[in-house]
Amino acid sequence: MTFQAKWTPEQIGQMVAIVDDALNREAGYADAAQRFDTTHAAVKGIYARAHGRGKGGRPTRKPSDKAPKMPPSYAEAIEQKQDKRRIKTLEGDLYTIRKAVEAFSAATSRPLDPVVRRELGSGIREATPIALLSDAHVEEHVRVGETPVPNEYNPEIAERSIGRFFGGYRWLIDFHRERFAIRDALLWLGGDLMSGHIHEELKETTETAPIETILWLRPRITDGIDFLLEDPKLERLLIPCSYGNHGRNTQKPMRARGAAHSYEWLFYQWLAAHYENEPRVKFLADPSAHQYARVYDFDLHFHHDKPLCYSCGTGKHSLTYINSSSICSILNRSSCSSINTCKAAKLVGREFKIINFSILVSLYSLMNPKNLVIVSSL
Repeated sequence: MTFQAKWTPEQIGQMVAIVDDALNREAGYADAAQRFDTTHAAVKGIYARAHGRGKGGRPTRKPSDKAPKMPPSYAEAIEQKQDKRRIKTLEGDLYTIRKAVEAFSAATSRPLDPVVRRELGSGIREATPIALLSDAHVEEHVRVGETPVPNEYNPEIAERSIGRFFGGYRWLIDFHRERFAIRDALLWLGGDLMSGHIHEELKETTETAPIETILWLRPRITDGIDFLLEDPKLERLLIPCSYGNHGRNTQKPMRARGAAHSYEWLFYQWLAAHYENEPRVKFLADPSAHQYARVYDFDLHFHHDKPLCYSCGTGKHSLTYINSSSICSILNRSSCSSINTCKAAKLVGREFKIINFSILVSLYSLMNPKNLVIVSSL
């Protein structure tokens, strides 16, 4: 019997061929051992190694293209721990913000306390002014030559117009104080203060994106409200808020949950939070498209143009529909509405309709006295 320290590749190939050609593997081992004058165990080991298996027929670990997974280093472990902590913090912040928005929404959904007469026996006449601010479209840019008349509009002009509005409101209140005792005032924010990006065209004709527009509006509206609050004789400022159809984040208006898709409604919640600790200011910015306030014997109904026009937000406003329908159908008293293309005030008995229009139509419309309504108690 021959013992070799090393078998040549040709000999190993012949052994493997003998084993593979045999009726079974054990018979092949025996034939190969007799042919090469070696032991049964030696042939079996050579055959196993030739097929990638180690001693005793156990399979050997094949080389892998992937790098072995090493345990994370200390720095990596710290970074992973910090990532988990940041994720947990962000989840907590999101929960806090959601609860805060829900709380503010609930606070701004409470009905406004009615304006009642205080001078019952003195003979002094009382009155409550109501100012309408809507359809400012502050980020719109109208260039000279783009309209049939040499008109121009941009955020700088919008800023001056908003300042003139609040200045005019304060001046008109002081003017009417010569004949009326004015302790309460209403400021209606009627929506479409922004144009948004509800149409592709608006992405070219607006100076800022919706969120940037809201950030632009905030200090200018708060400055105006603060200017009204500088009046020492003003005891209450009631601010009903109606979201418009332009400040939405959807292509088509959402009727059931329009407020949830409105940048303006979020803006109203911010304003309410800003004046949370100011006892003279009360906001009404509920998710509904309709807001109500009672002034003396009048129930006032505020809303944007949604119930009064067809195809809102698409430029198709029907004045015929307004004239043929009762704006005051809900309360049969009075209604304040915003329509982009017209402005009218109609008094029939104890019912009157007030329709505000866009300041884009006239640069000086915010100073027009017809934007101020005086409701007298007598």
